[in-house]
Amino acid sequence: MTTAEPAYDFLNGTIYSSFDAIGSTYLSAGEDDRLTLAARVGAGTIVGGNGLKDIPANQRFYAGGGGSVRGYAYKSISPRNAKGDETGGRSYVEATLEARIGLTENIQIVPFIDAADVSADNFPDFSDIRAGAGLGVRYLTGFGPIRLDVALPLDRYPGGDKFGIYAGIGQTF
Repeated sequence: MTTAEPAYDFLNGTIYSSFDAIGSTYLSAGEDDRLTLAARVGAGTIVGGNGLKDIPANQRFYAGGGGSVRGYAYKSISPRNAKGDETGGRSYVEATLEARIGLTENIQIVPFIDAADVSADNFPDFSDIRAGAGLGVRYLTGFGPIRLDVALPLDRYPGGDKFGIYAGIGQTF
């Protein structure tokens, strides 16, 4: 999936555009495809303006949370200001790897690792990669799996969460 979003900030007269792409792949093996390796990679950039301050905070990139890097709070992976507050970034790169292992016809166990870097620059500089790892359980139903994941941040921010618990319906990707 790719997106391109041109934008104009009327208050500051700034023209900018956001671009991102996300791809995923799956490889199943074993008896009755009881093992599925799933991988997702995403990257994005914001071009235009004269710096991060010219891009509205709600239009910047952030990572963290159940649909991103589990183990970190939602939108907590970000460049930070002098007070330690998240500022959002102009670029990101994100990756997830899961092994969906069928224990029974309806129950899967899912070890996973997620990682992301969000940068204030137009391209990720990989100077602050944050990763989370954990274990999930899936109960497969006719309308999609019911999931429960528990994750730990591998490089926790000062004062950040020590773990995250995520529940949902459907696969993470």
